[in-house]
Amino acid sequence: MKLAFNGQHIENIIKKSGMPIVKYNPSEIPDVNTRNKEALNYWFDKWVVNAFANYSNINLNDSIQNHLLKKHDGKNAIVLGAGPSLDDNINKLKNIDRDKTIIFCSNSCLKNLVANDIKPDYVVTFDAHHFISHCFDDIDTVGMEMITHTSIHPNVLEAWKGRKYFFNTMHPKIEFFETILPMVYRSFPSLPNSACVVNTCVRIALYTGCKKIYLVGVDYGFPNMKYRATQYSKESGKWEPVIITEQQTLDKINSKYLYEKNGVKCWEEHIGYNQNLNFLAALKIIDKKCNEPLNYEIIDCSNGIINEFRKGDIKEL
Repeated sequence: MKLAFNGQHIENIIKKSGMPIVKYNPSEIPDVNTRNKEALNYWFDKWVVNAFANYSNINLNDSIQNHLLKKHDGKNAIVLGAGPSLDDNINKLKNIDRDKTIIFCSNSCLKNLVANDIKPDYVVTFDAHHFISHCFDDIDTVGMEMITHTSIHPNVLEAWKGRKYFFNTMHPKIEFFETILPMVYRSFPSLPNSACVVNTCVRIALYTGCKKIYLVGVDYGFPNMKYRATQYSKESGKWEPVIITEQQTLDKINSKYLYEKNGVKCWEEHIGYNQNLNFLAALKIIDKKCNEPLNYEIIDCSNGIINEFRKGDIKEL
């Protein structure tokens, strides 16, 4: 099966976006056996249009390579997802040694941190949906730093008022990502697509030189039948928890087929979890081939379906 994208198709998309056309030799994009074709078919047009629409709003000097490569060499990292175990750890985050530990926060849990007077070192944004910008509603992002990719939705760049650092995403054997995107954004490194924001946080933490990476709120399931960490909204100038009924929670959890893994209920297929394992397996292979191994360790401080890593507690930080 071939993906329904070729050079002319890409050129037509770019024309519709009103952006300059990058010249290249059109060719069929080969079959990519290891990629989720449905995801590629859904996202491809959006990624292309976003990349060109963003060009005039991206500072080509704001590359993660220029600013972040090995910047935190030897430090610890905490990667925060929006799973239920974030609530169990939110107060502990206030007591860690910030001189030795870097907090990488997914966009989906930024309000949790701000509502609890915690400022992350970096907010990592991955999903290219237009509504991701609402994660920053009622938040003063001036003075904060975001890491994202060049195909993010333009609304996100407009909404974020703080510093931004960029990379290109890479889908192997896809012409746009292997050839065209690096031509347009020449100064940005290409990081392999990691399937979800948490995996992207881990990859970037390693890129910055962090050695021990602690996962919090990365449950990939529903411990105690809880869907996610507390959600917050700003009411009359004050952050308040959003009231979600038990029935609303159950309806959301039961919206897909449930099964049990490692004693925790979860959805039958969790792309983030599966890709997390594939991603880490790839890292191990890379590690063996490198002259200078990464020598990293991942510690799970969540309360979900992961059992591939040592269990830990961020209190040790």
